[in-house]
Amino acid sequence: MRWFVFAWAFVYAPGVLVGQGEDVGVSERLARIERRLAAVRAPDEPRLRVRYADGLRLERDDGAVRIRIGGRIHYDVAAIDADDDIERALGAVSTVATEFRRARITLAGRLEHGPVFRMQVDFADGVARFKNLWLESLPVAGVVARIGFFREPLGLESSTSANHITFLERSLAHALTPGRSTGVMVRGAIGERLRWFAGGFMHADAFGEAASGDGYDLTGRFALLLWGEDRGTRVAQIGAGYAFRHDGRTDVRVRARPEAHLAPFLVDTGAFSVNRTDVVAADIAIVHGPWSLQAETVHHVLHRDADVGRFHAYYVLGSVFVTGESRVYRAASASFQGVRPARDLTPDDTGRWGPGAIELALRVSRIDLDSGSIRGGRLTDATAGVNWYLTPAARISFNAILARRHGIGSVTVAQIRFAIRF
Repeated sequence: MRWFVFAWAFVYAPGVLVGQGEDVGVSERLARIERRLAAVRAPDEPRLRVRYADGLRLERDDGAVRIRIGGRIHYDVAAIDADDDIERALGAVSTVATEFRRARITLAGRLEHGPVFRMQVDFADGVARFKNLWLESLPVAGVVARIGFFREPLGLESSTSANHITFLERSLAHALTPGRSTGVMVRGAIGERLRWFAGGFMHADAFGEAASGDGYDLTGRFALLLWGEDRGTRVAQIGAGYAFRHDGRTDVRVRARPEAHLAPFLVDTGAFSVNRTDVVAADIAIVHGPWSLQAETVHHVLHRDADVGRFHAYYVLGSVFVTGESRVYRAASASFQGVRPARDLTPDDTGRWGPGAIELALRVSRIDLDSGSIRGGRLTDATAGVNWYLTPAARISFNAILARRHGIGSVTVAQIRFAIRF
């Protein structure tokens, strides 16, 4: 190339460069032409890479742009059987039913070194509803701010994605934790082991719309990693949280199903008025190789005009991977992440298939919604579960549930879920 430019410069350049009346040497002519070529040469554009890693990812090689397109499908089949006393009190309960529990599309990422964003929409009930819609700043002095519509930071189980909880549904205690709201949250860390989350929220509908008269929450949580490392196989964590809830002009209603979404509500307070509610939660989780133990308790203190009421709930669960894997704890979010089988249920280079990962689990949970004049009922569940992780993205789960509504009777549920995430 240099010889071509040299020849061109020697033959044609005098008309271009010497037109100024200069007597210029060949080397100087060549240098000037190279400078002109460099000036008009298009700058190197960053390249866009496309790859698949827990979703379709588009990433620019300078790191300024990152886009992830993903989603999940959870399909459930359940057989529900209630004794005669339950059906006399609550109506027809026994049935065999199916549903798409979740059908979500997610778009997340970052543009031009700007804030992180996430938009997640669920179509499972035939209507598009927001599940997450937020913007998040880059860290400033180790603190990150998030604004939008998302789940309030209270409780270990609530903070863990439905893709990664041990059972098909969260426990009875989940009925006492705040859901998704519109607001602002900040999070950060003190040292390497203490994570904290705090925010202010307005009560919102499924589309993130809120008005000041609908009530507001002030919610916070901390999680302390006693030992272990991020994504380690030996971890112990304790956490606690508090929410101040002001419900404004809106009545409150608390109810719970027997940890199966296809089953009816077995405890229900109905609508009642309350001035404010103090919510206190505490949790502990221990992972030791394939074994894990997790427990949580949530308490409501209801401040009403004439009295103070109390609701409470708890659960304890244990699990073991018979194939040797481990639950994965992520310190940054103080929650559990997805399980990766040591050998997927897919053929390897030699054509041999792996077993996937198999997890056995037990859980006992209880909720008490009886307090003073409010008689929502008491419910205790015992659940046995089997999870078969075919790959990191595919899972088949089975739960057998025995639910006892105190003072009335019992319901049994056998449920299976076919789940994929991408």
